Amino acid sequence: MADLQNLVTGGESPFAKLNDLGHSGRALSLASSMGAVLNHLSKDAAGNGTNTTLYDKNVSKQIRLQLLTSISQQNTSIVDISSLEQTSATIITLTENTDELVPEAKDAALGICGALTDTLKTLSDNDVGFENVQRGASNLVKILGPMSDSLTNDKAKNSTESNSKVPKQVKFSVGLVDKIQSVLLDNIVTTEGPVNVETDSLSLQVEKVTVQDFGQKKNSLKNSEFKAPSPSALGLEEIAKDPNNTFLHMQPIGIKMAVFNKNPFSWDNTSEKISSNVVDVVLTSTMNISTSNFSEDASIKIARDPSQFPPADSFYLKPNEKNLTSNTKDYLKYHCFTRRGEHTSMNFELHPEEPGIRFKVYLKKGGKPNVKDGDFMHFYEVPDLSYCTVDNEDVFNSKFNKSEGNSSDHVQIESKNCLKDPYTVFVSNVDFNGTGEYCFAIQYIHTVDDTDGDPDSRRRKRSVSCEVGARRVRRSCVIIPPAPPKPTAAPPIEILVADNLGFDGKFFFPNQTPNYNLIMFESSCVHWNVENETWTGEGCRVAPGTNKEKIVCYCNHLTSFGSDLLVAPNPIDFDSVFKNFGSLAENVAVLALISTILGVYIIGVIWARRADKRDLLMVGPTILSKPKGSYHYLITTYTGSRQGAGTTARVVLKMNGDEGDTQPVRLRDRQRPCFQRGQENAFVVSYPQGIGDLTYLQIWHDNTGPSPSWYLSRISIKDLQTGKTWPLFCENWLAVESEDGKVCRILSVANEQEMVSFGHLFSTRAIKGLADDHIWFSIVSRPPTSNFTRVQRLSCALCLLCCTMITSAMFYNMGGQGPSPFAVHIGSLVIDLKPFVIGLQSSIIIVPVNVLLVQIFRNLRPKKTKVGPENSEVHNNVENKIKEDKPQVRKGKLPHWFIYPAYALCYLASAASIFFTLLYSIQWGKETSTEWVIAMVTSFFQSVLLLQPVKVVVVAVVFALIIKKPSDTEEESNDVPLVERKVKKGGAPKKMKKYYSPPNPAKLRKAREKRLKELKMNAALKEIFAFFVFLILLMDVAQYHRDPNTFFLTKTLSETFDEVDDYSIDLAAVSDTDSLWMWSRETLIPGLYATEWYNGKKMKKGWLANMEIYLVGVPRVRTLRVEEDSCTMSSYVEDMIPHCYSGYSVANEDDGTYNIGWEPLDSSSSRKRRDISNLMSEVEWFELITGTNEQNGGKDDHVRHKRAMDPISSSASGRNRRKKKRLLASKSPKVYTIADNALLPDGSILSCLERWRHQTMIDLRGFPYWGTITMYSGSGYVANLGYDQVTAYTVVSDLHSNGWIDVQTRAVFVEFTVYNANTNLFGIISIFIEFPPSSGAVTKVQFEASRFYIHLTGGQTLAHVLVIFFMMYFLYREGKLVYKQRWAYFKGFWNWVEVILIISEFLLIVLFLARLYEVDRNLLQLRENPNDYVGFQYAANVDALMTYVIGVLVFFYILRFLRLLRFNKNFLVIGKTLSRISAPILSFCLPFIAGFFAFALLAFSMFGSELEDYSSFIRTMVTQLSMTLGDFDFEAIFMVNPTVATLYFFSFIGLNVMVLMNMFIAIINDSYAEIQEETADIENEFEIIEYVTTKVTNVLPGHGAKVAPAKKKKRKHKQLPQKEAPNEQFSNELDLRGKRLENVLDSVEKCFEEDELVAERLCSVPKDKQHLIFIVLCLME
Repeated sequence: MADLQNLVTGGESPFAKLNDLGHSGRALSLASSMGAVLNHLSKDAAGNGTNTTLYDKNVSKQIRLQLLTSISQQNTSIVDISSLEQTSATIITLTENTDELVPEAKDAALGICGALTDTLKTLSDNDVGFENVQRGASNLVKILGPMSDSLTNDKAKNSTESNSKVPKQVKFSVGLVDKIQSVLLDNIVTTEGPVNVETDSLSLQVEKVTVQDFGQKKNSLKNSEFKAPSPSALGLEEIAKDPNNTFLHMQPIGIKMAVFNKNPFSWDNTSEKISSNVVDVVLTSTMNISTSNFSEDASIKIARDPSQFPPADSFYLKPNEKNLTSNTKDYLKYHCFTRRGEHTSMNFELHPEEPGIRFKVYLKKGGKPNVKDGDFMHFYEVPDLSYCTVDNEDVFNSKFNKSEGNSSDHVQIESKNCLKDPYTVFVSNVDFNGTGEYCFAIQYIHTVDDTDGDPDSRRRKRSVSCEVGARRVRRSCVIIPPAPPKPTAAPPIEILVADNLGFDGKFFFPNQTPNYNLIMFESSCVHWNVENETWTGEGCRVAPGTNKEKIVCYCNHLTSFGSDLLVAPNPIDFDSVFKNFGSLAENVAVLALISTILGVYIIGVIWARRADKRDLLMVGPTILSKPKGSYHYLITTYTGSRQGAGTTARVVLKMNGDEGDTQPVRLRDRQRPCFQRGQENAFVVSYPQGIGDLTYLQIWHDNTGPSPSWYLSRISIKDLQTGKTWPLFCENWLAVESEDGKVCRILSVANEQEMVSFGHLFSTRAIKGLADDHIWFSIVSRPPTSNFTRVQRLSCALCLLCCTMITSAMFYNMGGQGPSPFAVHIGSLVIDLKPFVIGLQSSIIIVPVNVLLVQIFRNLRPKKTKVGPENSEVHNNVENKIKEDKPQVRKGKLPHWFIYPAYALCYLASAASIFFTLLYSIQWGKETSTEWVIAMVTSFFQSVLLLQPVKVVVVAVVFALIIKKPSDTEEESNDVPLVERKVKKGGAPKKMKKYYSPPNPAKLRKAREKRLKELKMNAALKEIFAFFVFLILLMDVAQYHRDPNTFFLTKTLSETFDEVDDYSIDLAAVSDTDSLWMWSRETLIPGLYATEWYNGKKMKKGWLANMEIYLVGVPRVRTLRVEEDSCTMSSYVEDMIPHCYSGYSVANEDDGTYNIGWEPLDSSSSRKRRDISNLMSEVEWFELITGTNEQNGGKDDHVRHKRAMDPISSSASGRNRRKKKRLLASKSPKVYTIADNALLPDGSILSCLERWRHQTMIDLRGFPYWGTITMYSGSGYVANLGYDQVTAYTVVSDLHSNGWIDVQTRAVFVEFTVYNANTNLFGIISIFIEFPPSSGAVTKVQFEASRFYIHLTGGQTLAHVLVIFFMMYFLYREGKLVYKQRWAYFKGFWNWVEVILIISEFLLIVLFLARLYEVDRNLLQLRENPNDYVGFQYAANVDALMTYVIGVLVFFYILRFLRLLRFNKNFLVIGKTLSRISAPILSFCLPFIAGFFAFALLAFSMFGSELEDYSSFIRTMVTQLSMTLGDFDFEAIFMVNPTVATLYFFSFIGLNVMVLMNMFIAIINDSYAEIQEETADIENEFEIIEYVTTKVTNVLPGHGAKVAPAKKKKRKHKQLPQKEAPNEQFSNELDLRGKRLENVLDSVEKCFEEDELVAERLCSVPKDKQHLIFIVLCLME
């Protein structure tokens, strides 16, 4: 033992070194070997009758602990199935002797099992193969089974240390069992049957069952059984009742069943009564199924050990008084017991010594039953024959009750013919009336025979004991009567006597009364209540059939159905979490999420702090120094929130009142930006006098700057003297590119109706809600006047997000498998309130903390700041006016120091939430954590971008419609210093600037034209870029739906069935019926049903020869016939040719039903064959063909052989012989294997009448085909080839021998479908063999490759979604144009292109849905019967049509992309050229078409009977078009008729190619030259390149004024006199001089300002020193 310990102890041990070097495989091998040695030593010690010493056993425990702990730390190396199997095998060896596992070792072993289970799930998702997954699951179960028993034993040992860990370990192991079952369930399908994993201690079973088969399903495992209720009991009643809903009928329901040999939940006191196996049943489904409160019970049979019951006791009945009325004598016996549990049932196994006699049993609570007076609760008859059958007939007790009370008729029933023991009285737990003492009486009624007073003179004597006190006494025994009563004072003398005194007061012989063996035992059906962790029997009852070997339980649930007021959150196993804290690095998704949140917060705080500082500049109104006066107005402007609403132009305002008007004043502030998007700007303007009540105001801007357009929302004017406020609403653009092009607006004072209008209230409330109340949006759009800073908002958002994360983790995956206990049933409507309860609980957790934080931050008092000295009298007056007019500040605001506990609360809540989220992620594991992160991020963006904005809009609508309270035009602001521009005194009067009056209309028109052109170019650039991206996405989508692998798939199929190698027959070689049958035997059947691979390995059924393509369903052969005498025959040959058969058409298609060999059904001709009157369908035929082999169990392998019926081999036609030289080279005829059951005694082949019955296209779900000769319908006569080679040869032999193809046959179709899983492509193959009425055969093959299973990558999914959004946008845009332009919309060519695109898009949606429906329908049909034909033709053609539509969309969208370049001159030339040549080309086409048709008719007449290229008029025209392009075969037509061919060829080439084609090209060249000349002087509408270059140059730093290329181009254009009119040149020069004059005036104004400043400083000097200062200033000048 010491040597073994040295191998693992210490860092220098061999085991540790192997782990350090990364040789995990060698380390596992060493651990497994050491475990085997330890197990061997332990067994030897136990086998020799001696135990290991205490030291040796402790050392063994320590070695196992060290090995398991080390392996648990190295479990990251488990990456494939081989390492998983090696690790699990090692753990199985180390945990084999569970007695030597300490609790820490068990924790390590369970931890390894958890890691292995997660690895198994990952490997399963990566498709490692079901056999590998099942093998890995079996190894894990071999570990968990003994561990489960060991945990139960730990509880039994009452070890304090062990008992504290047992519940957690058991819960973890049970969770692993459920995970293993889920992995197995993911790898099976509904038709596969159950999958079992069985060990001695633990067994698992999983199975998928369809909804329609669920009610009939029984699952058996380890002598236990589960019988499911009907689908209606699961809440699927509507689905089960609807027979047309086949899709939902085929939906799978997963059944997970586990059987524990011992009770794993053994830590509760209620577990002491559990003595049977423990069965765990879980149902899973994607549908909303109910697993509790069933409307009908589920049946669960639980196995138990019968040896735990004591043997039966023997009893005898006592005689009672004789009934003289009925001449009967009864015998009685009483038994009493105490019932202590509410959920226990009772079994009385009452077996008479003499078989066949009948008893009556009476049960009563609280005393013995009085049979005579009827004082009893329940009555039973034994034997109970209602569960028995005799000779396949049910047996009832009434059949044996010939007369009341007559029990002398003995009944002989064998127990094997009964579902339950007829001599067992079963009392269910629901039949008892509570706990207490119960007694039951056993009665036997005997009809008295007058000649014989004995109860039964024929009863044989039994050998019984003479022992005193025995229940049964031999007749020869001395009967000692009971002793007389003795005095109480005398010492008691106990005398044992035989109980042979009957109820009639007479002594009897016990062996002459009915004797029986009795055993009584209790049974109970209990389940584990997960919430209370107790065993309870609520909702279950013990059912008949319960015996010593099994318990039959009927339960209305599969899980605990109890409920609380609240939903308990997910628990955290802190011991396991902290132990595995090192695995936190594996949860990359959670760590990345938290790191991203914290990183974004830190960066956001830095940005928000700077933004808050910038906001301080925006607080408070600006005092304008011009004009000067003592009457003050507060003017507040509100810029709208639309895109580009801000302006860079000079804004001027002029007011008008009932007492006069004001002079224009420019609103500006040089220290801070004004009139930006969503901004509120306040200005204090002083006038010499007031204007009274305001009537209107005029506001405009000068349309200067890079972005002069301005969207003005409203203006508020406040008289600071009177406090009166006037609101004025605008809600319009001041922009030259607006609809009216105005930059000057006159606004009237709003009345009360306008103040409460819906538009005004809704817009103001919604904007305020998004800008201030929305916690996320307000971080960016926070109003500057708000106390709630950006940093505080960001911190609150962090706390809210973290709290949301922890509540999401607490209730993640709380849906469960059963119905919610919070479900409310209103008729058939079920409302689940569980999400509401969870949401309410989450709100209770999240809302208080976050609301408290927000309220603290919003109600903080601002920090006190030092106010500087006041420098201006205007400043003081205005400030006093504002303070006097300002309402009182709200009381109750918090001191500023409250900000510190608020931040502390925020960070503590965030940290705690992050910490517990990390704990949850460790407990979940990598996969669940990743799923949670995806769900969390999705719900976050959904809430921020969708739910909260919707909430704001709803609140705004309610406010505007219901409350209708006018919004304040003035926002409440804090006490902030006013911003004052310096006051200027004195100075000469200045000339009013140009922008103090509205702009000139002519100048505005010019600016409007320029601006509209810029907008058009911007729109064109955006549209070009967006459309280019859309085209790339659309082409990616088109590429996905037309995979290049489709060519290789069709190539492989063509080489298999059409153009085959030299060892098979090409389809093109089929020229008649005989060669068709030969092709089917030599090419079709071997290609469809491959039996072995190239190396001789047997192939599984369904695979084609290349082992890459799988056959879906079975192939089908279909034929179309024409009616007899369907053509008109000349009277000259009527006597020689009795019948005539025309070519195929739907009108003359034969749709009759025939007997075999196309004989009429009413034919009286006898058939020398087996009677097949019952074989009407192919299903019966296939069952008969395969039935013998199944009945023989595969023992009779004899298969008859039939010679191939190959008329080619026996035909005298030399032509046919030449075609089949290879086959004819064989000396012996080829032999084909057919089914033995198909051969009739006369050597013919059994046929099926269904193959001779016409079926319509609807019945067959057939698809019409366009063949080489004509179009064929989807109806006809069909025959399925089956699913193996022997059956296919049998079908072909039947059709061939019975003449299925005859002279009336016009077409034969072979249809089947294959699937290539490697490329996810279905191949739909249709092979046509047409038989024209002129004899011969024409073949054609149609291969269609489609992708029915859509598996999109992330990029492909994004491309599909974006394409859909683009198309929806295009539809919306064109819809607006149609609504605006009405019928004029349809006059443009490109508008019709848009209409075609819209129709194609709708058609694409319809086709996609149709394909989805067809594929689902076909797959459901395939699942119902995989051995039947499933036609994918409709789905394939819909898929092909959808691909064509996608191609059309790509084509027209590319054309539409060219339209975006229509402003380019070259595209203009192309368009005009096409328009110019349309009329000449149409005129030219008339002689060209006439000559072309003339030559085509000549060629068709002369060469049509000899050459295939001229066999039809259409092919003749195609051939002539090829000749026009230089592709011709002169030798072919020359061989037919040299003279005519020469004349025809040279005439056609000379006239059409040399003359007419050159004229066609000349027309185009002339028109193009004319258009080039006409458009020589036309410029491009938009100079896109120049515009983009200018924009980019202006954006680059240091290049704002350098636009040299534009200047050069302009100078170049000025050289052309027509490009600029003289008036326009004069106007431009005038504007340039005006700008120069403005610059001069600005300079003069600055000089005046400096003089005023100097004068102000001089005036501030005392008068006695002013002269001296003035002299100094002059000297300085």
